[in-house]
Amino acid sequence: MDFDRAALSQMQATAERYHENLLLSAEHLLYLEGRGISEWLARQFLLGCCDDVHEGWLSIPYLRTAGTVWFNYRRMDEGKPKYMASGSKHLYNTADLELSDASGEVCIAEGELDTIIASAVCGLPCVGVPGATQWSGNRSWHELFRGYQRVSILADPDEAGLGLAQAIMDTLPAARLVKLPGDVTETYLQHGDIKGFIK
Repeated sequence: MDFDRAALSQMQATAERYHENLLLSAEHLLYLEGRGISEWLARQFLLGCCDDVHEGWLSIPYLRTAGTVWFNYRRMDEGKPKYMASGSKHLYNTADLELSDASGEVCIAEGELDTIIASAVCGLPCVGVPGATQWSGNRSWHELFRGYQRVSILADPDEAGLGLAQAIMDTLPAARLVKLPGDVTETYLQHGDIKGFIK
């Protein structure tokens, strides 16, 4: 995929500015800590605090070797919409596909923060889908997962999450739903890991 280098540079600078905001925000750091994401992990994934388009929202940059290619934004209260982004959607944390190539196994989670927990905290190669309704409309994503011996779906145990899981299983023969008692983050916080749920 070709990227506009000037645009990438600008987005990377924006991601770094947002991240510096986050490091100064006790509210954002406490929110992430409550979800099992330490300041060290926030640095690793360059999570930030938006100061312009969605002021005060958590910024989640989509990182590639070339730099930041997209942002999603998450509000930290219970208001709606929970997420806001513009432009075409991307898969999150695709760097983990390189780890999956060696093992033949990969996980797919719903949402970026759950992906961070599965990947960086629980040690499962994991790629994130930005929303339960996004899989079916992005057919190019399906090809990235073909050839794996096992695709474990870490979907939320609600109607939308189960719908995502079914959409993935309909397109990937190796895909199987992992039955979690809550979403990835809830399961991790309650049980200390999620590996035991993968049969």
